[in-house]
Amino acid sequence: MPRRVTPEALDTSFSEDVTSSSARDSNANPPTESQALKPVEKLPDDTPYYANGIYDSFLPWKIFMKIFGRLPLYLSRGPAGSGSYTYFFDWKRAQSWYCFGSLIFMWILSILFFINSIGIFINFPSVPAWNNGSSDVYSKSVMRIRERYLMRRHACSIVIIFNTLINCTLSSHYFYQKRHYLPSYMTFLSEAVEVIRVDCSEKVKREMIIIVICNCVFLLLFALLYIFKLSPACGGTPGMFTLLLFRFIDPIIVDRAIFPWLRTIMGWVFLYMLVVAKVHIFFFVFFTKILRNAYLIWNHRVDRVMHHGEDAFSREQKVASRTGYDHLFKDHVCLLDLIEGADHLFSNVIEPFFAAHVMSLTIEAYFLYRAQTATKEDFKYLRQMDTVAGVLFFIHTLGTILYVSFAGTSVSEEASEGLEIVRRKGLMGPKTDEELYFVLSLYVSFCGHYDTAISAARFFSFDKSFVVGFLGTIFSYFVIIIQFSPILLMTEENSRLVQEFDREELLDKFESTIDWFHFGSELRDDRETISPADLNGWNGKGNIA
Repeated sequence: MPRRVTPEALDTSFSEDVTSSSARDSNANPPTESQALKPVEKLPDDTPYYANGIYDSFLPWKIFMKIFGRLPLYLSRGPAGSGSYTYFFDWKRAQSWYCFGSLIFMWILSILFFINSIGIFINFPSVPAWNNGSSDVYSKSVMRIRERYLMRRHACSIVIIFNTLINCTLSSHYFYQKRHYLPSYMTFLSEAVEVIRVDCSEKVKREMIIIVICNCVFLLLFALLYIFKLSPACGGTPGMFTLLLFRFIDPIIVDRAIFPWLRTIMGWVFLYMLVVAKVHIFFFVFFTKILRNAYLIWNHRVDRVMHHGEDAFSREQKVASRTGYDHLFKDHVCLLDLIEGADHLFSNVIEPFFAAHVMSLTIEAYFLYRAQTATKEDFKYLRQMDTVAGVLFFIHTLGTILYVSFAGTSVSEEASEGLEIVRRKGLMGPKTDEELYFVLSLYVSFCGHYDTAISAARFFSFDKSFVVGFLGTIFSYFVIIIQFSPILLMTEENSRLVQEFDREELLDKFESTIDWFHFGSELRDDRETISPADLNGWNGKGNIA
C-alpha cells in the first residue's frame, strides 16, 4: 500500500487569512508540504490549477492507453474564464478509429477462438490424412491423438488464453460503450475540483508512473521469455493460441510450413492482449486515488470545523476555505456524485476482471503445484523451466489483483473516516441549528442503504472483507482442483498412445523450446521403450498404416 498522504499536504484552500500578502503573490506555483495549511490565494479563473493537477497526474497513463488504442478521449481548454478542461469524443480523430479497430480485432479473435475451441473438442472438421511430401504418413486417428496430446499438455495455457481474451474483449467493449460518458465525467471532475478547491492529484502522478514502469517491465520479461523460449510454456502458449485460431480453416495447421510464422505473430498478439486486459482496470485505479485524496481533504476540513473551532470563523473565511456547514455538505454530495460516476463508468470493467482472475489464479497456482510435484513416472518430458514462466505470470496476476483491490478499498475506508469524525462530535450538548442539521444530514447520508464505496453496480462493495473473500475463494478452488487431480499435464497412461519419435518431433515443431540448461537430453535418456504392440501398427520405419 502507498504511504498515507497527510491531509495537510493536500488541502490547499485558505484556512487562516484570506487577505495575506504572501497568498496574493503565489499565483503560479502550488503549495508544497512545508507550506501546508498556509493561506493560498485562488488563481485567476482562466488558470484551472486543481484541474491542471488532475490532467498532469493522468498524463503518464493517458499516453500508455493511447499507445495500445484504449482511450478515445480528447481534451480542449474551456472558454476563457471557465477555469476548467473540456473532454470530448470525436470520430474525426485517428485515435478514435484506432480504438474502434482494436476492439473489432479483439472480437474477431474471440469469435475464432470460440469456434475453434468447440471444433477441436468435437473434432470438427475432422483431421484429414496428411502427406505433404513427407516420408511419414499418419492416419486420422493418429493425427487426432497428436492433437489431443497437445491440448492436454497445454491445458493451463488454454485457460489462461481464454481468460485473457475474454477479459480484454469484454472490458474494451463495455468501456467503448461509455466513450461519450467518459469525457462528460472527466469534464465534471475537472470542474468539481475547482469548485470545492481540492488538490486531489497529490502523488497520483508518481503512482501512475510506477504502474507504467511495472507494466513495461513485466511486458519486457514476458517478451524475453518468448524470444529466448526458455520453457515449453513460453513457446507452447502462442502455439496453442495459433492452433485455436486457425484449426477450423486448416486442421493440420501445426504441420504447415507457415505455422512458425503464425506462432510468432500470435505470440506478440498475446503479449498485446496481456496489456490490454489490464489497461482499463488501472485507469480505474487512477480514479480511486483521486477520490481517496478528495475524501481525505474533506475529512480534514470537517475535523477542523467540528473539533478545532473553525466553526467560529467569520463568514468570509468560511467561504474562502469552504468550511461552512453548507459548503461542507454540498462538497460531500459532490463527492458522492463522483463515486457514483466512477462506479457507473467502471462497473462492467471490474466484473469481468475479477471473474476471469478467479479462474486464472487458480489454474496458475495448480500449474506451479504440478510443475513442482510431477515425477518422470507421471509425465514424460518433464518441464522444469516452466516454473520460471509460471512464477512470473502468477506474481504479475496476483500483484495486480491485490493492488487494484486495495486501491478500491481505500475509497470506502477514507469515506468512512468522515462518519467517525461526526460520531466523535455526537448529538449531545448545545448546537446551532446549522450544525445540528449538518450532523443529522451526514448521519442520514453515511448510514443509508448503500455503502459510500465503489460497488460495481451494487454487486459488491470494495472493502477489506471483499479482498479476504476473494482470496478465500481462490484458495478453496485450488484445494478442490488438487483433490480432483484433473489431467492438466500428460500422464504416462495417455502418453503411451503417442509414438516416442513422433512426440519429440511434434514438440519441436509446436514449442521450439531452446534447451539452454540441457534438461532435455537428460530426460530423453530416461525414456521407456514402448513395445510394438502398444503402437498399433508401428513398423519401425516411422510410418503408421
